Amino acid sequence: MESANHGGASFWVSIPQLGIGGATDPGGISQISTNGTVLQTKAFANLPPGSISSGGCSPTGLAVAGNGNMLVGCGNAATQAILLDKDGNFIKSVGLGSLGGTDELWYDPTTNKFYVTGGPGGSTPGTRFFDVVDANGNVLQTVTVPTTTSAHSITVNPLNGDVWVPIAAGAGCPSGCIAVFAPVPGPIAGAGLPGLILAAGGLVALARRRRQKIA
Repeated sequence: MESANHGGASFWVSIPQLGIGGATDPGGISQISTNGTVLQTKAFANLPPGSISSGGCSPTGLAVAGNGNMLVGCGNAATQAILLDKDGNFIKSVGLGSLGGTDELWYDPTTNKFYVTGGPGGSTPGTRFFDVVDANGNVLQTVTVPTTTSAHSITVNPLNGDVWVPIAAGAGCPSGCIAVFAPVPGPIAGAGLPGLILAAGGLVALARRRRQKIA
């Protein structure tokens, strides 16, 4: 469960299950005032048909963009993210059937983009990723990270656009590390999308440093 402040007047909280729909309950979100009053609850079970894949949702991360749109990540693998307007009304599904296994997502006001973690789910090592999504719910890029069982957190440095993703110990990262992705310069300043520049183990950068351009 995560929350995001909306204009200082209330908080939106993602809820993995609401008790609607039994075992397939897709969860939802609630709007809570700053004094703790629940103002409204939006059950994803009530979204238009076809908005949620058969895998459901189980909401996890939630973030608010500069235009007021909210993106809610789904913890179930191979599902989608859900884009809502500032009042919690459904706009669109993002990456339907292919984006899921999300734990945390981030909105960066400098780039005006969401950064959404995800992957195959479960405890078996596999390729985790983060997706770059614009404020209107368009997937701009899918970025792979080193094979790991856990790459669930993400943050963006607002000063330079670097994306930081913690990686659990595993192949190529025996002690655990942080993968750092820097924007590859685009034709317009600030328009670049992330490419891996280094992985750091503890406080010491690994010898491997490479710059990988990702479309």
